[in-house]
Amino acid sequence: MENAILKACRLVGGQSKLAKALGISPQAVQQWVSRQFAPACRCRAIETATLGRVSRFELRPDIFGDGSDRGDKGDRGDESLGASVTDFSEAKEAGQTSRDGATAPPYSLDVEEMD
Repeated sequence: MENAILKACRLVGGQSKLAKALGISPQAVQQWVSRQFAPACRCRAIETATLGRVSRFELRPDIFGDGSDRGDKGDRGDESLGASVTDFSEAKEAGQTSRDGATAPPYSLDVEEMD
């Protein structure tokens, strides 16, 4: 059975293409594939890279839940994240990293432009 990170890789054209879309090394994506999950701080960027076809809920249900409590918002339930994508840029500037040592994505996305 294909897990969420493998599905994301397939949808964008492979591990290297996913890495490029996220601004990280292909080795990092390979590590995620090996352990069968991505860091929580990368889930929103993966969701964006796959145009929503792989959601943060699929990638990390242990962090974001299964998505069943989103109500009528669909994938727009941003408050479930606890932080906006822009907050990641501010965290990176402040030198903050996640528990697994990954830094925030090297870019900021305006989720409203995705419509």
